[in-house]
Formats: sequence, structure tokens, C-alpha cells
Amino acid sequence: MLEKQRKIAGMSYAELGKAADVHSSQASRICRGQFKTLSGNVLQICRALKVAPASAKKLGARQVRVGAKEKLARAAAQSVLALWDQTPEGANRVVRLLDDIVALARSEHKVETGIGPQRRAQ
Repeated sequence: MLEKQRKIAGMSYAELGKAADVHSSQASRICRGQFKTLSGNVLQICRALKVAPASAKKLGARQVRVGAKEKLARAAAQSVLALWDQTPEGANRVVRLLDDIVALARSEHKVETGIGPQRRAQ
């Protein structure tokens, strides 16, 4: 599957490796299906070839190694879903809440870095 996608994309192993930030020998090995787990390198190759990692898993990968960033993203998504009551109004409330959190985080960052207006003690 990955080798076929690489050829369709018209990429050499060196080009794919560069696009995926993986050594060309790793790109070659992964495209030929010589891997047992969905490691970070396999996921990067999948992203570069625009292939769903689930498709790569069918080639023999037995488990998924998830990096810290992916774990945090998954936890954040689960938390957002836990807030949502499955209604359009609930979705709007969650979006507004997240927007407020982003604004607060940005304002706190500005204060910590000395950018923007400073908060005064009351």
C-alpha cells in the first residue's frame, strides 16, 4: 500500500524521506512493509503520502506507539466531548468556552512575557 502510494506520488525514497523527516533507508523499508509497529517514522511516512495509518496497519503492524503530543491531543479531544451534550446549543457553548480559554491563555502569556497591558493588583 505505501509503496504503491509512493510510486503514485512520483517520489523517490530520498524525496519521501525528506518530506517525512525520515532517513531514506527507513522510508524504503517502511514502504516495502518491513515494520511491525506503527512507530513515529511509519506515521510520518503515512502523513507524507496522505495515507491513513489504519491502512498501513493492515500491512502487518501490530500496535500503535503514540507519542506524548498525540496522547495530549487525544485527552483534550475526550475532555471536549465530555463537555458537549450532543446538541447544537451545547456545541456553541463548548466553542465559546474554548474561545474564552484561548483568550485567557493568550492574555496570561502576554503578561508573563511583558507583552501587552499589565494586570494591576486590586
